[in-house]
Amino acid sequence: MVVAELAHHEGEFAGGEAYSRRFGLVHVDFPTGRRTPKASCHWYRSLIAERRSGR
Repeated sequence: MVVAELAHHEGEFAGGEAYSRRFGLVHVDFPTGRRTPKASCHWYRSLIAERRSGR
């Protein structure tokens, strides 16, 4: 799944700001660990699908 792969790489790029600064495609609720895709994630998913379909 694209979202899971992006979330994985997002963590790699966050570095030392991973817990203080909010950015990326997925919102993480730190107390629960729940990950929720942001609007930008849905947009990026659509872009990838369009490119794959040749539109």
